[in-house]
Amino acid sequence: MQLYDLYPYWKRERDMLFDGLEKIVGELRQKRSPEQVEHVFKWIPGGGVRSISDTLRHMAYVEYYIIEKVILDGTPKDYLPGTLFPEKDYPTHDDVIKLMHEVHEGTKAAYETLTIEDLKKEIPAFRKMMTIERLLWSIIQEEAHHRGQIYMMLRMQGIAPPERKD
Repeated sequence: MQLYDLYPYWKRERDMLFDGLEKIVGELRQKRSPEQVEHVFKWIPGGGVRSISDTLRHMAYVEYYIIEKVILDGTPKDYLPGTLFPEKDYPTHDDVIKLMHEVHEGTKAAYETLTIEDLKKEIPAFRKMMTIERLLWSIIQEEAHHRGQIYMMLRMQGIAPPERKD
């Protein structure tokens, strides 16, 4: 079973985000120095706590944690601990994007091991019982939430976010 058979929306939205960021980076690299381009992704708005790169690493971590530690490991988890992917290990925007793709490839591979019946199984997750399908959907919801933050942080820096194609 393929992940996008059940969640075609996920592929479309991820593709729009990553294709859009790639286009933005390409355009920025024509006008700005490498340090200035990195600054766009490391900038934190006043009163904020995360940069665009921090947000992307967080998204990768949530996806990794739910797939590897909750669904595949099967050990009950009460909470989602702090980030597993620190900035020092993924210092540049390119490193962060590579991480996002690697984590998602792991998700697709894990999904191929699941059956339709598995998706309906309830497992202990975050102090309650949740179906595997609901846990997968929570990853999609988390990404949608943070995509909005990324788009807002780009606009706050005068950069048009990726355009919607729907």
